[in-house]
Amino acid sequence: MIQYRRRGIGTLLLAKSEDTIHERCEVAGLDIGLLSDYGAAQSLYIIRGYVPDGKGIYKNGKYLKCG
Repeated sequence: MIQYRRRGIGTLLLAKSEDTIHERCEVAGLDIGLLSDYGAAQSLYIIRGYVPDGKGIYKNGKYLKCG
């Protein structure tokens, strides 16, 4: 839905999500696709101050391995 990009919708949704998470949780994580299809989301997260930790995907108490 490219026609809805760059209108601030993602920023508003992410800000509300961050507020809700902050009220309910001590720690939260975010994962994202690495392909170019996710480029807009990747840019948004960087603008919002998210930085990849380089450790990979964490799920169910452990880091996932390739494959």
